[in-house]
Amino acid sequence: MFSWWRKPIPAKAPLVDYWIQASVNLDLPIAERGGRVLVSYLRIFGVRATPDSMRTMVAGCVNDGTVSWDNSEVRLVEVDRLSRKVAKPLRWSLGAGIWHKSGCIFFPAEQGTPGEEPELRRFRPYLPRQ
Repeated sequence: MFSWWRKPIPAKAPLVDYWIQASVNLDLPIAERGGRVLVSYLRIFGVRATPDSMRTMVAGCVNDGTVSWDNSEVRLVEVDRLSRKVAKPLRWSLGAGIWHKSGCIFFPAEQGTPGEEPELRRFRPYLPRQ
């Protein structure tokens, strides 16, 4: 059966594909209508970069706070194990860059930063099967 789906192209050395769950501490807290104050968020990035430039690329995408790398997770990813929707940009892209950005999950001040409590770190919508 013929398929129009074209498989993602793996990274070529020295580039590596990363799956990063970045914890971002906001520079200016956001006040919600209910009185809660949002101070941080989690965001998922798919990055193709060298090991030296990966953190710089992610930090360059964050313009409303600073990435807390102590509370973030960085994993190597096999692009052929990602869902089609997530892997779509990798069907033609061969160079370094950010190929996936999720939405943000915000956290209020009373819950602390996302890395402090395990139940806050459950959100991993597109992680590859292990």
